[in-house]
Amino acid sequence: MLAEDTARQVTEMLEEVVQKGTGTRAALVGHRVAGKTGTAQKVDPIRGGYGDKRLSSFIGFAPAEAPRLAILVVIDEPRGRARK
Repeated sequence: MLAEDTARQVTEMLEEVVQKGTGTRAALVGHRVAGKTGTAQKVDPIRGGYGDKRLSSFIGFAPAEAPRLAILVVIDEPRGRARK
């Protein structure tokens, strides 16, 4: 079981990801959102090892203080440049 204080601390850290970190595009006006972005290298099945392709993701929940919605977004082999 996760202690209430630990859950609160983790939620605060995840809120910072959305407020001023790599997940700012997930912010919702009037709601506290918590989440985490991720990027993973994909294995090159021909050469072996990691290739140049990526898998990008965001998982989050809202409202952060009493979650009612959770969402996972996964983009396989994103193209273009990230917008700020």
